[in-house]
Amino acid sequence: MESGNSYFAPIDVMTTVDALWIHSQREYFNEVKEMAMTYLSKRKSELRRCIEECNQCHDICLAMAMNHHLPTRAKHAGQAHLRLLINCSEICKTTANFMISHSAVYGSVCALCAEICDACARSCEEIGAMYECVEVCHRCAANCEDMVKTSGYRITNASINDMPSLAYSAASNTGLAVFLKRTEAQAS
Repeated sequence: MESGNSYFAPIDVMTTVDALWIHSQREYFNEVKEMAMTYLSKRKSELRRCIEECNQCHDICLAMAMNHHLPTRAKHAGQAHLRLLINCSEICKTTANFMISHSAVYGSVCALCAEICDACARSCEEIGAMYECVEVCHRCAANCEDMVKTSGYRITNASINDMPSLAYSAASNTGLAVFLKRTEAQAS
């Protein structure tokens, strides 16, 4: 092959079109990478915020139940309200633990937590003078609902088969046990 032949370009020399194409592909890759990193960062901060809200709701509901209602024997609130405060506290802690462990079913647990937090907030509103509890329950419910929307988790027969083992590991959590019974009944 002659070195003067212009038909064949040396391998180490790139044409302007090839260089522009590679440059555009790099820019595209960097944009996609940045978008993915932004999404993951946003998702991580949403997850962290929901965990914090669940932990705060756990603390406030438990403190309200143990330091206010239990000593007064919940005469003005009733046993159902006291039970709901304790259940709300427990499901919030459980939900935070499911998110911390990146459980595959945290979306469903968040859905249950949102439902119980909403019920607790309504009950606290009816009692009156429990503004902090109402506020924290509403915030926790809203954050959990957001996590359900973004988790993309849907209950399927395949995922339900894994759930009984979760019940044994979290048997002390009343809300989860009720949730498991309800989802198993739906599956059959």
